[in-house]
Amino acid sequence: MEDIILRDGLPSDRNFIYKTILQHYRHASPHTKDIPDNVFYDCHHLLISKVMRQPGNIVRVAALKDDPEVLFGFLWGNVDPETIHYVYVKKAFRRMGIAKYLYKSLFDMADDVYITHWTKEVNQLYDKHEGLVFNPYLLHGDIWKLMQQGGAAAPQDHN
Repeated sequence: MEDIILRDGLPSDRNFIYKTILQHYRHASPHTKDIPDNVFYDCHHLLISKVMRQPGNIVRVAALKDDPEVLFGFLWGNVDPETIHYVYVKKAFRRMGIAKYLYKSLFDMADDVYITHWTKEVNQLYDKHEGLVFNPYLLHGDIWKLMQQGGAAAPQDHN
């Protein structure tokens, strides 16, 4: 890990991050398999763009120390509520602890962290960490604020 640094995402990272989320999520999630390509790519791109502009969003990138433009992966999240929107590490660099390193840089002390995109890789993360909660609705505007204000039923109300 001494050759890897974590840094905030830059505008020059944007194309890699968008393309990766769209392509990886399209093929790595059971939730997207029946959505027509044009619907998925157009709508999910708009959704990502909207969420990335919301206050509290953070993109943390794992990069080569000697050349910070060389990316190994990234974590896109939010600090309030503590949410992982997407975490991705390039296939050649998986199982090296990079995703864990990214996760701990943002959420080391968090009790509960929400996950908005479910992929095969999230299954592994989900099994290893208690306190992760899958909630795709956090991608849709101010749902968290509505839940806190009583404008929508909290999940435990539906048992």
